[in-house]
Amino acid sequence: MAKKKRIKPSKYPERILKALVKEYYESGNESIRRDGMALSILAVRAGIVEDHKTQVQVSNTKVCSSYGDFVSETDAALREMEELGWVKKQGSAGDLYILPTAEGLRHGRWLLLSWYSKAFDAVKAEFRTIIVALITAAIVSVVTTLIMQLLD
Repeated sequence: MAKKKRIKPSKYPERILKALVKEYYESGNESIRRDGMALSILAVRAGIVEDHKTQVQVSNTKVCSSYGDFVSETDAALREMEELGWVKKQGSAGDLYILPTAEGLRHGRWLLLSWYSKAFDAVKAEFRTIIVALITAAIVSVVTTLIMQLLD
């Protein structure tokens, strides 16, 4: 059986944001839009908790699953998301809910785009620059060819 590739903790903020934005738009649950989602549920939906699942040999025959310490890593990811302005917290430590901000929704929708949509958006944004570079390259090539022909 192939070993599942672990998610790097540096990817947790974006994974959590993608899960939050997906639930925000697709669930149809009005309480998520109003109150946000619990961080523990977000960690499960983002695949972070499953990432920390380990098999522990209890006895010769019994194998038990346990979860590693992902709480400190999700808290660090949450702090980073708050600093970037993607989310805001509601409630206390025991009853903590995460709500996306407008910037978080915008960035989350961008994260959910496919790679080719992101590439098209990047090219579209720099279209004028690309056209000027192509015209400049063509003119330089023609002038260089003419000069080389005159020197021969």
